[in-house]
Amino acid sequence: MPYVFPNAGEAIPVLESAEATSNSGESCGPITIQLPLRSGARVRWYADGGCDLDTKSLRFDHPLLGEVDVSVFAENTDGFGSPEDSAVVGDVGAEVTAITALWLNLPTVLAGIGESSETAVDVEVEGWRFTLEPRPDHSAAERAARRERIPFFATHQGRLFRTDGGTFSTDEGLEVLVGFQVAMSFGLGRFVAPVLPRGLDATETVRWEGWQAWRCDSRWGVEAWLVPIRRSDVTDLLSRFVANWLDPARRSAIRHGALGSVCAHNPTPTAEASVMLAQAELEALAWRKLVMSGRYSVAEYTAVGAADRIAEMLVRCSIDTSIPDELEALLDLATEPGTTAPATGPGVGAWVRNRLTHPKDPDAPYKISSLVWHTKLLLLEYLDLVLLHEIGYTGGWSRLYPPGRWSGTTEPVPWS
Repeated sequence: MPYVFPNAGEAIPVLESAEATSNSGESCGPITIQLPLRSGARVRWYADGGCDLDTKSLRFDHPLLGEVDVSVFAENTDGFGSPEDSAVVGDVGAEVTAITALWLNLPTVLAGIGESSETAVDVEVEGWRFTLEPRPDHSAAERAARRERIPFFATHQGRLFRTDGGTFSTDEGLEVLVGFQVAMSFGLGRFVAPVLPRGLDATETVRWEGWQAWRCDSRWGVEAWLVPIRRSDVTDLLSRFVANWLDPARRSAIRHGALGSVCAHNPTPTAEASVMLAQAELEALAWRKLVMSGRYSVAEYTAVGAADRIAEMLVRCSIDTSIPDELEALLDLATEPGTTAPATGPGVGAWVRNRLTHPKDPDAPYKISSLVWHTKLLLLEYLDLVLLHEIGYTGGWSRLYPPGRWSGTTEPVPWS
């Protein structure tokens, strides 16, 4: 039983006017629960009768789940707040056959370059099947959201289930769902979110519902390596990323790197912050690829500098270490008379990062126009490509530069 898509800019109604009592036994009056979609993906509750600030839980009758207890935060005695960040209500212990969810802020996914109609995404990986269906009025809703600059709106309906039709636990299913969220967020350079997930049994009866607070970024203002109008690249990313996510030996590394990549792509922090984060993630990946793989001993690894470690990793991934012609500020640094910056991409990246974190001259990174910005673009390119190599991705990718390029331009990953 999926939710109905709200109009762009409207809240998603979860529960209307249910009588509720708090953990103290006091009536809170009728409560309303909704997902406002004003500033993110957090469910909110409102009690008409107000509440005590000591309210820690609410009990009420849910039309689909029966009597429900949910842990909450009360933010004001006027009676409003949020459920716990990880709140799941209903029969959490029930085995279910599917999880449905509305997805926020996914882009248009086409069958390929030159196609004009939105298409569904259908991926099978490690015994799981995941589908994404666009809302019927996707194009019109997208235009409305773009016209009004609405940052959050529901774009797709997702469904996750076992390919053999078997049952699974709440924790198991949500773990896979988060894997798909991180995968898509990594591709887009911004967090997207499955909201209000529902666990369904074999009769399509709702057994539980998630009121978690999901990390979600605005629909606008971020560029990334994935071109979502290429459906084959979207499915290649999802299948390979989630296959690695489901491997306990690999999940930690790709999770850490992917979340770091998304945060470094975010335009809200400064370019300096993105440089430091991307460089740190690259060094963590270099440790994994060179030391944990047995290619280097710890002593051999620590005997060389960060630039050399990252360059070695890039070479092993077939990634070019020369400075791209389009990043003129990096070329200017490498050819500046008297510079100590090595004339390679990893070299200038490490040089700028070191001047930001250990400055002898705080003005050094700013003496060349756009130097920090161009460093950010190159380190993000390295980070994204190394992660794609790590998961075995073989599709297309798009550079973040030069400015003014067509955003649909892609090229094969270097190792393909």
